[in-house]
Amino acid sequence: MKTTRCRALGGLALLLCFSGMSYAQNCANGIPQGGNPSCIPPDVPGSPYYRGDDDSPSEPAPVGRWISTWGAIASDVERARVGATIGKFSERQAKAFAKQYCENQGGVNCRILMSFENQCGALVWPMQGGRVATSGGASAEAASQAAMDVCQEVGGKGCEVFYSECSRPIFQRY
Repeated sequence: MKTTRCRALGGLALLLCFSGMSYAQNCANGIPQGGNPSCIPPDVPGSPYYRGDDDSPSEPAPVGRWISTWGAIASDVERARVGATIGKFSERQAKAFAKQYCENQGGVNCRILMSFENQCGALVWPMQGGRVATSGGASAEAASQAAMDVCQEVGGKGCEVFYSECSRPIFQRY
């Protein structure tokens, strides 16, 4: 009986030795082994060492503030004179510059048609009928198209973009 017990314990010990060896793998060079029982390369999703597609440190976000800018469009429709400006730091300043520019072009009765903040503005002039149309938008193309649509809706024929420009915010670093 003592022999049978020794053989059983010896067989169990031998089994435990071999089963322990099956878990002790040696990963290929460059692949971390600790905590990585499947030897997954560190640049593969699922690896405990995976850090994403780009392991390079990212640039810190700039520190500062956004400053709004304004634009405005003025016109003396009777004399076909236009004044416009962008990049001003207040609506009042933008309107004053646009009106002054219109007057410098020979306008006598210059009126503000629109002002816009951190976006684009456009002025469309009809060749026949209708009336002058203005519109704002996220891009010069979008503002121009919207003003063109208004010009045509009010009966303008041969509507043409006369002015289209954007006043973008400025980032000031601290």
